[in-house]
Amino acid sequence: MKMMFAEMAAAQLYPPQYRQNTDTAVESVTVTLLNLERPSAWDEVSAWIDRHGSIANGDLCRIARVDTLKASKML
Repeated sequence: MKMMFAEMAAAQLYPPQYRQNTDTAVESVTVTLLNLERPSAWDEVSAWIDRHGSIANGDLCRIARVDTLKASKML
């Protein structure tokens, strides 16, 4: 699984999505791999600013998946 996540990240794709199926006779897990390029952090930040007018440090932390110090430096 680590390799799957690493390969998807290296290709700039969305990470695998897992869904547990508990409503069936036999429990199972469905893994979805999207062959869609993930937008860059700055594309996501730009879209956020277009929608909200400004961005806070905490919002950037969530979008770029970085810590507060790194987000402050980015801003």
